[in-house]
Amino acid sequence: MARAFSYLRFSRPEQRKGDSLRRQTEAAREYADRHNLALDDFSFRDLGHSAYRGSHAEIGGLSQFLAAIDTGHVKPGDYLLIENFDRLSRQVLDEAFDLLRTICNKGISVVTLQDGNIYDKESLSRNFASLMWALFAFARAHDESAVKSDRLLSTWHNKRKDMRVKPLTGKLPGWLRLSAEKQITVIEDRAEVVKEIFTRYVEGQSPRTIVNRLNQNNVECWGIGKQKSKKWNSSYIQKILDNESVIGRFTPHKIMFEGIKKTRVPLETVNDYFPVIIDAETFNRVQEVRTRNKLGRRKATGGLTNAFSMLFRCPVCGSWLVRVNKNSKSNWQYLVCGAAKAGYRDADSGYRLCPGGYKAVRYDVVEQAFVDAVLCGRFISSTGSALEAVEAAIEAQRKRREESLRRSTNLTNAIAEGALKGSSPVIKDLEKYSLEVVGPADDDLQIVGKVEHWTVAEELELLASAIKGAEIAIERLELDREALKPRTVDIKLRELKMAVCGPEIDRQKINMLLQALCDSSELNADTKEMTFNLRHADKPVVVVW
Repeated sequence: MARAFSYLRFSRPEQRKGDSLRRQTEAAREYADRHNLALDDFSFRDLGHSAYRGSHAEIGGLSQFLAAIDTGHVKPGDYLLIENFDRLSRQVLDEAFDLLRTICNKGISVVTLQDGNIYDKESLSRNFASLMWALFAFARAHDESAVKSDRLLSTWHNKRKDMRVKPLTGKLPGWLRLSAEKQITVIEDRAEVVKEIFTRYVEGQSPRTIVNRLNQNNVECWGIGKQKSKKWNSSYIQKILDNESVIGRFTPHKIMFEGIKKTRVPLETVNDYFPVIIDAETFNRVQEVRTRNKLGRRKATGGLTNAFSMLFRCPVCGSWLVRVNKNSKSNWQYLVCGAAKAGYRDADSGYRLCPGGYKAVRYDVVEQAFVDAVLCGRFISSTGSALEAVEAAIEAQRKRREESLRRSTNLTNAIAEGALKGSSPVIKDLEKYSLEVVGPADDDLQIVGKVEHWTVAEELELLASAIKGAEIAIERLELDREALKPRTVDIKLRELKMAVCGPEIDRQKINMLLQALCDSSELNADTKEMTFNLRHADKPVVVVW
């Protein structure tokens, strides 16, 4: 008795609730009983999986059937039962027919249950009517999906075009909601929580400290159902701090396909889409601090006692200078090399971790010299060439992005027009980064160029990475530009002066401001000098004690 295997597929997950699965299953069973076929208990399935782009044949249930043919589990003479051809494929005509022909050429007969027709190697080669009907069915299936895809794209295009009048989606940040009139409105008590989070972070509190305060005050978490957490957590605080929605900005995305690979591509950012909760100046200030933290610098903590924490390094071993209590009677504190402190044994064995030795500098003397320098105006706001350099770097990255985008668009259009395929080989010159298309893909075509086996698909992937890299660089540089603007620098320097002239020195605020103002800082115990290399100025500030 010949064996039969059923292949069941529908496109949308919600079709599980409908009749599609039952209908296809019963049709396969009835056909097998009627034609005396042994229906295998295992059916190959792609439930909620589209056949429009061919992913089902590469990573889905159909790929398992093709693998079963190659391994010999499915043998020549066996049958594949499908409801109709649009279950097998909705790809472009040549790819869909190649899939059918591949299965039939391996001795498998394909049955379309809706009309009872059987397709095998011989019928596709000799029966012109069967061939034409298969081609017609595949063409119709692809056209139907293409029309649906175009309609969906058009719908989202119109939504994006009208999103200033009507919100693009009802999915909103936790402090906003959609009114009955379909307008985005602010949940006032939650907006106050957002403002508190930003204010406390600017003051130097860490996300963990902010979380503890919110949980201690029993501030209700946001979310619905299973998405609602019982307690606030640091990761959510960080997401809020990084979310441009607080300043009204929204970046819509669109889905792009390269073969079966799906990528979310950001579109042009829309300003004033959301109600503004945090002013841009505060938001940029927070991003500046967070960017430096992500690059490995000190995160804000509570109760900081060393205004120069993670600012000065040991000139010998590069370890951070730390504040220690050395004389319990006089209660004096000192700055010492952290490695030397950890590795000190005794006078004979020396200093295990730092060959420079345990050199101590009076902390109160250094701090007072710094305070005096701030109060007498040594830290100035005149902007040097740094701002011009950042603006030039932004322009260079924009040109890089535009060039990569132009080349990517040209290749994508060529694929869409049928002039190229993803497998088409290209000449790749790494030194000049030039690209030349060799011609249509061909199994016998030899790859030429400095990089062997380089294809259009690989070039598109490289260009996508270049575009993404340029966008990330631009985002960071724009933060740097905002930080270097004279008005921003003036605000920081005023805050620095306020931090040192109060009844008590605000060491935590001083540290955060110095992290933002300085590219680097040095302390030389031999010459008794501190050097602060300000990001905005051409000349450093040298403080002698």
